Amino acid sequence: MNSYLHLYAAHTLVVVIALVLPIWDFFEARRLRQACSSADRIRYYRTTLAALWTLSAGSIWVLGWKHVLDAGGTLGDATRTLANPYLRFSLGLLPFLFLLLALLPSLLALRKPKVRAAYARAMMKSKFAFLFPTNLLERRYFAALSISAGVCEEVVFRSFLVSYFHSAPFFLGVFVALLASSLLFGINHGYQGPAGILTTGLAGLLFGLIYFTTGSLVFAMVLHALTDLRALALLGSPSEAAPPTEAAAVPQTT
Repeated sequence: MNSYLHLYAAHTLVVVIALVLPIWDFFEARRLRQACSSADRIRYYRTTLAALWTLSAGSIWVLGWKHVLDAGGTLGDATRTLANPYLRFSLGLLPFLFLLLALLPSLLALRKPKVRAAYARAMMKSKFAFLFPTNLLERRYFAALSISAGVCEEVVFRSFLVSYFHSAPFFLGVFVALLASSLLFGINHGYQGPAGILTTGLAGLLFGLIYFTTGSLVFAMVLHALTDLRALALLGSPSEAAPPTEAAAVPQTT
């Protein structure tokens, strides 16, 4: 960190990420599950968008513009740790294939209207239905939220937090720092329950491995945004989200 001011700002950001946001999200999600109008859902989208960009701006200020994409220099340490090109290739390929396999059923469903409709109905009947848009205006906000999550969460969790845990006062190794940031990433999706925490935590770890092995935070941002946008693609038109008659796995947002 460049100064005591940057250090205090970093500590404040971590407190917000580790405590404030998960607690707010937990109670807000519980409230929305009980009663959720279109206005409530849009307000939730807007508040989350504001939180994402505020945390991202704070993270960029702490790291400095020149060090956002390399996690404050942490990327160089990861590259040196993965000096063996075969090890780096393997660690980069495995998470990429895992994410591709996770996206593949959704991509195939887009080509089959009946399968897509079954996904849409199951999604709108699930316990996460409050998250999903039901009209055109909500869909626009959801698209903006998905793209913003892809950009901002990579800056916050894969750039800022990895750098934070890798530097003073923790001095964790780069991959231990990535594990710590992935744990906080999962906790920030606590409204999805234990399974959601585990799933999103694993997704964060995979995005981090892709970042470390490719050297591109932008690539991780694109994959992250696509992962979140798949829910919007599967929902199809609002008319396809009628009560379900077929079962389908409900994609979780990250």
